[in-house]
This record gives sequence, C-alpha cells and structure tokens, in this order.
Amino acid sequence: MQYNPSKIEKKDDDFSYQHKIVLYETDKILFQLSFFLMLNRPESLFTDNKIENVICVIKDNIHREFFIVDNSEPILPYLQNIKTFLDICKSYKKNVTIITGQNSNSMIDLYKSMELNVIFLPLFNLMSYSEKDTYSPFYKQNTLEKKYLTLNRACKKHRESLYEYLKDNDLFKFGEYSFGWKNTFSFDENIDKSERHHYMISIVDKLSFNQKCFLNFVIETENEDYYIFEDKKIIPNFVSEKTFKALYTGLPFIILGEPNLLENLKSYGIKTFSDYWDESYDLSPNRDSRFEKASSVLKDICYTSDNRLREIYNDTESIHKYNVELIDDILNNNKKILKEKINL
Repeated sequence: MQYNPSKIEKKDDDFSYQHKIVLYETDKILFQLSFFLMLNRPESLFTDNKIENVICVIKDNIHREFFIVDNSEPILPYLQNIKTFLDICKSYKKNVTIITGQNSNSMIDLYKSMELNVIFLPLFNLMSYSEKDTYSPFYKQNTLEKKYLTLNRACKKHRESLYEYLKDNDLFKFGEYSFGWKNTFSFDENIDKSERHHYMISIVDKLSFNQKCFLNFVIETENEDYYIFEDKKIIPNFVSEKTFKALYTGLPFIILGEPNLLENLKSYGIKTFSDYWDESYDLSPNRDSRFEKASSVLKDICYTSDNRLREIYNDTESIHKYNVELIDDILNNNKKILKEKINL
C-alpha cells in the first residue's frame, strides 16, 4: 500500500483533514473510523453542518471507489453515522464496500442489510499493530515472581470491577497491574505514549514483563452483551490491541471480553489454555457471570504453587509459538486478499 496524501486543498476547517480521510492511489478512498465517530467521541453524531461537509467530500471524490475501514469498536453512534453516510452515497448512486474483521453473523448481516459490499478479513483489527516490532519471545528463564500481568487503559465498568475484585481479594501483591485512571499504577510507565494505540503492547518489552510474569490477564473492549440497531439484535465480536498483546507477549493468557471471544479466536485455529484451567467463562451470555468466572480462575492461579505454574509455563511454549506463526500467516494472507480484491 502506498500512502497518497489527500489532494484536496487543506483548510483549517477542512472536514476531510480533521477526520483523517485516507486516500490510496488516485481512484480509491478509504474512510477511517474517525470520519464516522468525530475523533472517537461516541456522543458525536453527524449534525446538519457536518453532513454538508460530508456531501462536499463525496462530491469532490465522486470518481473514486469508496471503502469503509471497519477496524475499531462497532458502537451505536458509529453505526448510526455510517447509515447516514450510506444514505447520502445512495443519493449520488455511489456503492460502498466495508472491510471488516467482525466475526459475527449479526454484524455481517447488518452490513449487508445496509447494502454494503463486505470484504471479511480474519483478525483485520490487528493488522496495524502487526506492523510494529511488538513480538516478545517466550522466555525460558522466566522468574515467575509475579502470577499475573494486567494492563488497562480507559475507565470502564468491567475494568473498575477488576480493580475492586483485586483489592477485595488481596490479589494486588501477586501481580503487576495498571489502570490508566484514578492514578492507580504499580509501576512507572516510562515509555513514549505518543502512539497511544501501541504503548500498551510495547510496555511489555520495555519493562520485561514477559520475563517475570506467568499470566497475561486481559480485559478486552466490551460492548453490552447485545444491542439493538434498527430493530435488529446485534452481537458484535470485537478484538483490539489488547488481544494482540496477549497473543504476542509469550505468556499464557486469559482474555475476558464479549461472549464467545475465545471461541471465535479458536475458529481461526488459535490455541487457548482449556487444558490448564476452566475457560467456560467465555461461553456465559451474561457479562457479570463471565467476569465472576474469569476472576475466580485468576484467583486460583494466584494461589497455585510455583512448581505447578512452572510446569504449565514450560508446557505452553508450543502453544505460544504456534499462535505467533498462525497469526503472522493470517495477517500476511489478509494483505494478499486486500491486494487482490482492492488492487492496492
């Protein structure tokens, strides 16, 4: 892919620059999520004057193919803005294709009902992270001085619940934890945060967590268990850099997210750790139930003997190596598909 800066003349209030419309070559335009979410502010919807700007962007690029890059959390304002955008495109007889990694029948069906052409790419959301040197090798001499590692950023209900659970069960002493809110840290994050999407991954290498922690406990981005959009029940299945971090740190992992997140990962061939602890939490349709079961597994691991953890850690080296190779293959194949189907 060759990045081609926008040929639209830049103005201070130019909507196309503010919202990062990315042009590739001369005949295609890829609309990034920020175009629809107003720089990721979920409360922002297209207003009348913003719609006028959208129309200008469409008219100025009417000769190009339109693609939507669905590489972030599919929350309701995002979908509502996409629907508005599509309605405008239809008035100009413009077809739009969405590139998505959503492994969810309800999401795919929704996109098709919007008359979007759909290109599905497994784990598409992880492609941008794969371009960074974020791989942490399995560390045979891991000291296992900490039972778990959990890195969290934005303040959300499920992460606040984790903080309260760790505190109430006196589990802080067993792990390395970080929450980017309420000034709650167990270490100094002495790294460059200018690229906020990548610092959650790079911190693992910078502070050598894969050399002293047994487990990576990940709370993935969660929507509600489902939501309603245009009278349709939508069950998303979203993975972010947090899942990428778990798969690439060289540690066993527990990933807590939306229902069937692990099952979806396994559908791609990714191996998890059901031979070593109970992963049935993943199948619970209720968020609180998933949290309680996954947290209970974490607590059990904290009180597991060092000798047993060493056995598990050594046994899972093959799982880690297999997953890393598989993900590399999936993402490289995604790039081939993009080249073939979009001719980028």
